[in-house]
Amino acid sequence: MLSRVADDVYWMARYVERAQNFSRILAIRKTQSAQMITRDRWEDFLLVFGDPHAGDVDDPSSILRHVICDASCPISLCTNIKMARDNARMARDMVSPEMWQTLTRMQNTVSGQVQDIDDESWEDLLSQVTMDALTFQSLLVSTILQDEAYHFMMIGTMLERALSTLRLLLSYFGTLSLWDNEPLYAVNALKSVTGYGAFRRAYRKQLQAPDVIQFLLFEPAFPRSVVSAAAHLLRELQALPEPGGMPRFLAGRLFAQLSYDTMDLVMEATPEVYVRRLITQFEQIHDGLMIRYFQPEVHEV
Repeated sequence: MLSRVADDVYWMARYVERAQNFSRILAIRKTQSAQMITRDRWEDFLLVFGDPHAGDVDDPSSILRHVICDASCPISLCTNIKMARDNARMARDMVSPEMWQTLTRMQNTVSGQVQDIDDESWEDLLSQVTMDALTFQSLLVSTILQDEAYHFMMIGTMLERALSTLRLLLSYFGTLSLWDNEPLYAVNALKSVTGYGAFRRAYRKQLQAPDVIQFLLFEPAFPRSVVSAAAHLLRELQALPEPGGMPRFLAGRLFAQLSYDTMDLVMEATPEVYVRRLITQFEQIHDGLMIRYFQPEVHEV
């Protein structure tokens, strides 16, 4: 498989997963009261997710427009969806017609007359993006050949999923001291990954911050936990025709670490330090993929 095509489908899948996660997180944050989400907390949130212009926007309404339809914002929904579709176009033969149609619908949703949408209509737009992204991922596993290209799509999806959950946790750690007195923070963190119902099934007691962190990091049965994403990431790397090398080694070591780490270790390091270390480790897997699969060595003739 050409390294260029592998790179295209990998990034296509990452951008779709990123758009799905970000639209859901934004929808939850929009429902929170002004007391819970101050301008400073919005700025911290955007910085965690990689927006260099986080401090340039003032009121929540302007922030929403910025992160939904500002083409100059590197983390905005319109940017992620456009990049996903551009990468899909470059690898058109690897994408089913239904997947392509869904990407086109997503792009139309965020690039239409969004400047005229009132505040109450943002929720419908964000919900539509989330559902279209979920539809795309369902089509991914049901309408294309599960060959090498498929494995790179799933690798991109799972790597992005792990990073999104970690960055979500990081964005909430600034309010960690408030969780016991205001459980809505923890509830919203769980809802941001569609995990509130699953958490309640796993923990039938009063909601506490350490339990939420443990669930999002270490619960193997929850699809959006970090350890679950790491397990699927390793499995997809092992399915590649040449599964050896640094990416598989790093993914295997990281999955083993997540399988045996405990909340005692997290609290000893502090949750923020622990999560930042994990982000670095997942980013190292991405770097390994770039070197081994997407940027092959050019030999002189």
